[in-house]
This record gives sequence, structure tokens and C-alpha cells, in this order.
Amino acid sequence: MDGCLACSSSTICVSCDAGYFLNSTNKCQVCSTTAGCSICNSTTCVDCLVGYFLNTTTNQCRLCSVIDGNCTVCNSTHCLQCDTGTYLSGAGCTSCTTFSAPCLVCNTTICQQC
Repeated sequence: MDGCLACSSSTICVSCDAGYFLNSTNKCQVCSTTAGCSICNSTTCVDCLVGYFLNTTTNQCRLCSVIDGNCTVCNSTHCLQCDTGTYLSGAGCTSCTTFSAPCLVCNTTICQQC
């Protein structure tokens, strides 16, 4: 059965994969409420995939890139992890090229890999 993580028989699902919810007929139904949703109930998204955050006002998942274009992991207000070639600075990402043009990996003080 699509989206079924564990079942008690060939027709009864007891738990669902991420991105699905268990409906009233014990079948897994896809979370179609929003892109990037990992956990939902029949009407709303309650948690998002990595790279997204949950807008609690709309119960929609938003890409971390709306906070910062280089953000890969975030919460609803801050970037927590940045793309390669950038480092976390405050709530956003800063390019490693501030140290030297070929810098690929850096932190707030030094280039770590060219």
C-alpha cells in the first residue's frame, strides 16, 4: 500500500511514511495540503521537511530560502545552516568570498577549504 510504514494485514495500515496521514479507512493518504509537508492530519500540515519551516499562521511549509537565498535549514525566523560556500552570520548566510575568491568552506573568522 502506498505510504504505509507498518500494516496489520494486506489491507489495513497502522502507521504511515512521512508525507502521509492515516485516514478513517486505515489507508495512508498523501499530505496534499502543502509542498514540503512531512507530517499532517486530514486538514493541515503540522511539520515540514528539512529545508522548509512551518508558517504557523497559514499551516503551510515555506522554503528556508525565503529567509536567505543560501539557507538550507531553518526555523520560522532564523537560518540555522547555510549552503557550501557560505557561513551562518546572525540570522542569514554570508559568502565565503569575503575571505578570498576561491574559498569554498569557511566560518565567521577563517577560510577552512579552498
